[in-house]
Amino acid sequence: MKLAVKTLENKDAGEITLDKSVFGAPVREDIMHRMVNYQLAGRRTGSHKTKQR
Repeated sequence: MKLAVKTLENKDAGEITLDKSVFGAPVREDIMHRMVNYQLAGRRTGSHKTKQR
């Protein structure tokens, strides 16, 4: 599996070969959903009861 590499100015910088056994795997939407919820919940922690500080 080949992928184009771009610079910050969106110009071509070449190609990179990715291992298909890792990057060609199907996306598990249930795991993706859990991880997004986990990350968003982590951002919210520690912000409760801040009125009396």
